[in-house]
Amino acid sequence: EGLFRVNGNVKVVDRLRQQFESGARVELQELGDVCAAASLLKLFLRELPEGVIPSALHPRFIQLFKDKDLNPGQKQRVDGRCDAQEHSLRDLIRELPDTHYCLLKYLCQFLTKVAKHHLQNRMNVHNLATVFGPNFFHVPTGLEGMKEQDLCNKIMAKILENYNTLFEVAYTENDNQRCENLARLIIVK
Repeated sequence: EGLFRVNGNVKVVDRLRQQFESGARVELQELGDVCAAASLLKLFLRELPEGVIPSALHPRFIQLFKDKDLNPGQKQRVDGRCDAQEHSLRDLIRELPDTHYCLLKYLCQFLTKVAKHHLQNRMNVHNLATVFGPNFFHVPTGLEGMKEQDLCNKIMAKILENYNTLFEVAYTENDNQRCENLARLIIVK
């Protein structure tokens, strides 16, 4: 209950982190501490040198949602097609560097699965966006950062709500190959 909201034991999380960083094989199932595993994931994302959404594209994501807020009458879905904002969001996602794109896609796929079980884990799309928005988008501190974080959480919710269309899940054979090839090259320090 409250998955990703309840922090894991600090000592356990630190021990897991050290094991991963040393290259040791870590069996999270044997640990049996879901909260520690969830905290470790959030810690990993928070400590990336750059957010999953890189700083170079960050302002464009923000502007897309600021523009929508200024035009609340913007046309929504028609006949199952995506609206202009969703189309622009999909284009921005495609501009992500390969490693960022693959990580975003993989994590969003996972989070949409978590959201499907929201009755058991109390983590619907909006709760997940609130928890993971700060981990995907690194925003400045202070009042402006708080305002920006609210927009980032809305963007995160939109991405999770529209995962299938934003990542064109029905047409991902090339995507999957792209991400699998990168997974062999990525070394996390």
